[in-house]
Amino acid sequence: MKSCVTACAVVLLIAAACSKIEDPTGVKLDEIIQIKITGPTSIRADGVSTTTIQAMIPREATSRNVKFTTTHGTFQNTGGKAEIVVMADDHGIATATLIAGRDAVVSNVSAATGTSVASVNLPQERAFAQILTAETSLSRVPKDGSKTAAITAILMRQSGLVTTGTRVTFEPSAGRIINVGTTDTNGRATAVFIGDTIPSAMDVTIVVTTPTDAGTTLSTQIVIRVE
Repeated sequence: MKSCVTACAVVLLIAAACSKIEDPTGVKLDEIIQIKITGPTSIRADGVSTTTIQAMIPREATSRNVKFTTTHGTFQNTGGKAEIVVMADDHGIATATLIAGRDAVVSNVSAATGTSVASVNLPQERAFAQILTAETSLSRVPKDGSKTAAITAILMRQSGLVTTGTRVTFEPSAGRIINVGTTDTNGRATAVFIGDTIPSAMDVTIVVTTPTDAGTTLSTQIVIRVE
């Protein structure tokens, strides 16, 4: 009887030792994941800028699929989707390329495998104009204010688009500007010019200004005849 008890104890000790070797933390290998940004740690919200996100799982993990998701922007090769599933390589590394959205926000990017999720924050900074033009709906308006001119600023970049909601200023040499808007999804911002405070006929110059990525400004002019 004593030898039987001893044998059982030895078996239990061996089993416990094996358990500690295989899983010293008590966490399953499929439930361990890490994530980091391996490309630029912030990107312009221009719809085209990219960075790379890397997830790491144990080499021994049986589940090789890693699901990346983002709160803003999309993933490359997904047709504009905010999630992608990538198979980890033999080293336990899965990589995804994130494409910037059009909103100046901090994106939360996550990677998940099994029941484990890791996440990282990615700032998407405002993408300002590199090219600025402007146009008007009318080149002449009456000084009594019975007609107004819509002024449209067109903000463009050499690559990608200006972030939605970018500020533009409209400064007239005389008269009034009302209903000033920020850029829409096409990079256009509008305002309305009224000449009702001008007593006599004159040419009014409207200076249109917007910031750049470098912290400077771009400007252009529109001339409207008030008579």
